[in-house]
Amino acid sequence: SKLVPVGPRGTSHPCRGRSSSDNHPRNYYAVSDVTDIEECKAICAAWTGLPCNEWGCGPKCSGIEWSYGRCELWKVEIESVNP
Repeated sequence: SKLVPVGPRGTSHPCRGRSSSDNHPRNYYAVSDVTDIEECKAICAAWTGLPCNEWGCGPKCSGIEWSYGRCELWKVEIESVNP
């Protein structure tokens, strides 16, 4: 699936779950030492493509939040942003 920006066009806002204050660590998996947004996107795509097996299916990446050195792979739907 294609990643699309969340929030007003041309702006950058931190991702949130159900509300603008929902930033619980269970919502995402943080990856360190990611210095490029394209690398963060690629990790999300690869993570989502993990196959299912007898124990279940791999996690799905619903989106990313990236800042230099940190990539958050969101496991829940991103329904809000922090303005």
